[in-house]
Amino acid sequence: MDRKRGSIVPAIHKAVEESLRANSVTVEENEVERETQRKKRRKKQRSTSADGAAPLNTAPRHVQKFDWKDMLHLADISGRKKGKNWIECRLKMRQCSYFVPSQRFSERCGCGKEKSKHSEEVLERSHGKGHPLNHLTLPGIQEVDTTDADVDGNEINLAPGRWSIQSHTEVLPTDSYGNIAFEGTAHHAQYARVSFDTDPRDIVHLMMKVWKLKPPKLIITINGGLTKFDLQPKLARTFRKGIMKIAKSTDAWIITSGLDEGVVRHLDSALHDQGTHHAAKKHVAIGIASWGMLKQRNRFVGKDSTVTYATNMFNNTRLKELNDNHSYFLFSDNGTVNRYGAEIILRKRLETYLAQGDKKRSAIPLICVVLEGGAFTIKMVHDYVTTIPRIPVIICDGSGRAADILAFAHQTVSQNGFLSDNIRNQLVNIIRRVFGYDPKTAQKMIKQIVECTSNKSLMTIFRFGESSREDLDHAIMSCLLKGQNLSPPEQLQLALAWNRADIARTEIF
Repeated sequence: MDRKRGSIVPAIHKAVEESLRANSVTVEENEVERETQRKKRRKKQRSTSADGAAPLNTAPRHVQKFDWKDMLHLADISGRKKGKNWIECRLKMRQCSYFVPSQRFSERCGCGKEKSKHSEEVLERSHGKGHPLNHLTLPGIQEVDTTDADVDGNEINLAPGRWSIQSHTEVLPTDSYGNIAFEGTAHHAQYARVSFDTDPRDIVHLMMKVWKLKPPKLIITINGGLTKFDLQPKLARTFRKGIMKIAKSTDAWIITSGLDEGVVRHLDSALHDQGTHHAAKKHVAIGIASWGMLKQRNRFVGKDSTVTYATNMFNNTRLKELNDNHSYFLFSDNGTVNRYGAEIILRKRLETYLAQGDKKRSAIPLICVVLEGGAFTIKMVHDYVTTIPRIPVIICDGSGRAADILAFAHQTVSQNGFLSDNIRNQLVNIIRRVFGYDPKTAQKMIKQIVECTSNKSLMTIFRFGESSREDLDHAIMSCLLKGQNLSPPEQLQLALAWNRADIARTEIF
């Protein structure tokens, strides 16, 4: 029995020791695992902080935690909130804050809206029961505090005078963004209502970080007629083929007015040529339209909403319909309704920023394509080729009105800007007939046209049938390379980035 007991006890001790060692190892492993997890959490917190998280993320001891959380959310100290919260915190809209009767109609405000469409707060403020506001502040301009008392505290009579955007609008967080589902198609688009003076960096953040657009290798901004016009069938086919070919080879962004009229209708046909609305998703078409010019714009009011949109082909009102082949819309808002203008400022600032770039983003090649157009199209072309950054422009000769006038002048104006009296008189007569201008106004426009067409390197005329290379995309690429003032190696690098070895062979070597 003692022998048996003597043989069992050591075995028990050995088993206990092994069990303790195993438990010790397990404990050590668990401790190591917990330490690893703690290090990961600390590293993640440091990474989040480095990526732009709000400072002072934890409430101080003398401040209530929930108050602190609310204040951080509302103040957006970091300025870099993501997703939908970012939209509501960073993007603003603009609305009328003071009812001022128009000169023609006492029941209609200078902003274009009827008196009944204004809120009670705005109407009370307008009748002197509240304080007039001063809201518009632009970069480089100091905001002036407007009160109803002078320096001695005496009340003064504030006559509102003529309604103006600067004095009678206020900036509020945008209340309109989401998705558009175009009825009868499988096509969807994203949209946002923004103030016309929104920082272009915020617009680019919206498109690339929130809407997840890839940075483009090229931007094509299309300008031209706002009303319906017809093109020669061969030119129309060439335009559609060229735009789609270059958009496909360069992953280009195409910027238009986004409205279902004028030059956009011809782009719409180009997208259809690629095979219905499904192909439109392959191309990034961005529409920048005036909020105040949209028909039934109230349907877009809502945060992260989905709007079912049916385009009316027989729209007879002054207000406009959207083109359903665009994938993204920016509704530029200046506080007015039934007026153009807000979209021009937003579009110009965005294009300038993209073409110039900054410390964080490289400049993106940008070109303007002109099809037909009115008097304002000539002013836009003048702006593109004479201001910094200078944007190359390609004019489609034979498309009508402004395009044909610019093409004619380009051929007759010399490099130093000389224009013979005979040609000048012809241009005056053409401008008066096309635009209905008087001789004095026509002469002013000729001055702009001469300044445009003197920049031969920045303006290219595309004439169908003039060259053996009749493709618009080839003309656009050539115009870009010529207008960028690049060395041959830089031109080659750009052509290869666009996947256009054919351009490199014909234009560089």
